[in-house]
Amino acid sequence: MRIFFARHGQVLPKSYYQGNASLPVGNSALSELGNTQAALLGKRLKELGFNGIIYSSPYDRTMQTADIVAKEVGAKVIPVIDLHEISNVKEPTRRTVGSGADILAKFPSAVVDIDKEYAWDEERAEDVSDVMHRLKECLQPLLSGLPKDMDVLLVGHAATAVSLRHLFNVEKENMGFHWNCHLSLLYSTDGEKYACDVRHLPETALTGNSLIYLENKAKFDQAIEAAKNFLQSNKGTKVLHISDTHSGNYRYYQRLLEEICPDVIIHTGDLADELKAGRIEAMRPYWKAAAPVMIQMMESMPARVIIVPGNNDIEETLSGLVKRAEVMPRNTVLTLGGKKFLLCHELNRLDESIEADVCLYGHGLTGETRTPDDNVRDGKQYYNACWGISLHVPEQGASILLPKVQI
Repeated sequence: MRIFFARHGQVLPKSYYQGNASLPVGNSALSELGNTQAALLGKRLKELGFNGIIYSSPYDRTMQTADIVAKEVGAKVIPVIDLHEISNVKEPTRRTVGSGADILAKFPSAVVDIDKEYAWDEERAEDVSDVMHRLKECLQPLLSGLPKDMDVLLVGHAATAVSLRHLFNVEKENMGFHWNCHLSLLYSTDGEKYACDVRHLPETALTGNSLIYLENKAKFDQAIEAAKNFLQSNKGTKVLHISDTHSGNYRYYQRLLEEICPDVIIHTGDLADELKAGRIEAMRPYWKAAAPVMIQMMESMPARVIIVPGNNDIEETLSGLVKRAEVMPRNTVLTLGGKKFLLCHELNRLDESIEADVCLYGHGLTGETRTPDDNVRDGKQYYNACWGISLHVPEQGASILLPKVQI
């Protein structure tokens, strides 16, 4: 058995739906490029000898992707309600994509209950932990009843991709952003696994809906050029500050570290930011699999590595995961290059009475009273990692912000 996952193809822009009451809000169809991506995904699966069944989120964009793939591999598509997109509602609402007859009329490969209404209730906004729980409850009985030699393709959304990577423990395999029509092998009887594979897509067809890989790669190259120009003009200790690192973007941090080669790496918490392990006990096993990837990435560099735990980290476990990184408490002060750096995860727990030259933190922008352009108060510089990644040369009193880029 092999269990694959693919995200849907690129969708039509929001402008396409404005003023068109006949088109469903939040249930967008694929763009022309999205159709091409799905066809290329189907060809890839055909080359892999895919021989099985496709389960899809019931949204149009996922069913359309699955239907195109199904034509390539000669499979049938079963819409599964619990594979739906993450809920972001503020008020309870009921979602529907129509009856089985409605779905079949649009997607010939679908296997449906003709009279069934494919609908679900969204009581509140979800986070990744909610999606993981929903998927686990759905997939365990669904997959356990299948023949052991059957291939399975799950077609879903970005939140589905994140959740399934953690549920199937493919944290260390080929990490990358969740591009449209990427392919993940979540399980195989021979033990092979990989995540977010896009070798079947040319660079010009790599998108994350509105995100376009080539544009983001150009942004990354510009950021690296800016960092290198900054370091050429400012000689001294290279201090890199990151925080709130989402595991789906670990590849970016890896490339950033390799390009800059910092002398000191400071991580101010939430090593796998999408996993709320500090407050949701059920997320702890998944955090324990994901966080070491970020730790090992930092420790692989010839740099001093300092970690201040975040509210979504497991503080009592962290010291057992590191080999040479230094785990330090909130409001630690470090002297680097003659400057004092005050480290904390949350702004509201940062002790501003402590003498320091630079304050480094993260956590979010709620309650933030400063901006990247106005970050000095009472003689201290403040750098929130949610603004971007900050690079400092303390001997020169010089700093620069670098953007977070999806690559």
